[in-house]
Amino acid sequence: MTKRTFIKCQIKCKEHGIWFDSPIYFGTQQAYSNAFTSDNLTTCPIGGEMVPCDKDNMRFEFRDGNGRVFYEEGKDTF
Repeated sequence: MTKRTFIKCQIKCKEHGIWFDSPIYFGTQQAYSNAFTSDNLTTCPIGGEMVPCDKDNMRFEFRDGNGRVFYEEGKDTF
């Protein structure tokens, strides 16, 4: 398996369809896997709406050993 390096976590505002940096920092994929993210909120930088900071609407940017960037998205980020 190729080693993956965590780069950043982002939140999706469903109202505006944009991704923005999460205020919750996980640091590693293992920290994310162990985290409980319920009832956390942040503000959309476009419209000011309150947006949940839950794993369902987060995506994680990783870089593999070859330098390629890819994302893993939560189940509710359509």
